[in-house]
Amino acid sequence: MPASEDRMTDPIEAMVAELLRARAGSQRIEKLSDRYTLDIDLAERVRTAVLDARLRSGDRTVVGYKLTVLTEEQRERLGAAEAVYGCFIDGEVSNAHAEVVLRDVGRVLVEVELAFIVRDPLPAEPTAEDVIERCDVAAAIEIPASRFDPWYPKVLTLGDVVADNGVAGHLALGPRYPATRVPATASVELWKDGERLAVGGASSLTAAGLVAWLAERVKRDGRSLEPETVVSTGFLLPPVIVANAATFRASIEGLGDVTATFR
Repeated sequence: MPASEDRMTDPIEAMVAELLRARAGSQRIEKLSDRYTLDIDLAERVRTAVLDARLRSGDRTVVGYKLTVLTEEQRERLGAAEAVYGCFIDGEVSNAHAEVVLRDVGRVLVEVELAFIVRDPLPAEPTAEDVIERCDVAAAIEIPASRFDPWYPKVLTLGDVVADNGVAGHLALGPRYPATRVPATASVELWKDGERLAVGGASSLTAAGLVAWLAERVKRDGRSLEPETVVSTGFLLPPVIVANAATFRASIEGLGDVTATFR
């Protein structure tokens, strides 16, 4: 059957197949929104179907979540909530320095994030304060991954991002501490080979509110934030393109450092 007919008869199946093939072969595809009408509801169904297929392919589980925080304009235009999410599965979260072989120069990004790790069970309807009391936190570096070409700094639609699992890639965590240790507004820095690239700030209460939102949101998908689940709450500084072999170091006030080396 021609691809155009396949998309007309079963767009979800066609998109899922494309994304799975791209993952299996480490290949890039054109963004889905150029070829399909891709609203958030449809994109979430694609994301879920791809995730289910990946979990079925081996004895694998969801170990964490990545949040992409929406702007006020996006929320109003799309009628969407505060954020959208992707999932990390086994092997995509490390509790130490990340070592990465740089095969795709110009496509690899580094993002500095504040990660929450559920320590004690959350109540049925958690608040931000509950999250801070019951979670640990860590400075984190995320290395996003996209199946689309081009992607960053080209603009993907929100539907593309959601369908591609929030472009979740690999998450490296620094030392974890009780969330109560983080200042209400913490300073954030990113360094490359000893040179400071960027400085910013993180609001622990705002980030905790996003985790509380996620705890409610994932219930719709039959999931929950069990103890040891990791939640990366969105980049704190503009993403940086990795253009050459280098070591990046991120620090968040009160939490110390986390590093990622690209070779």
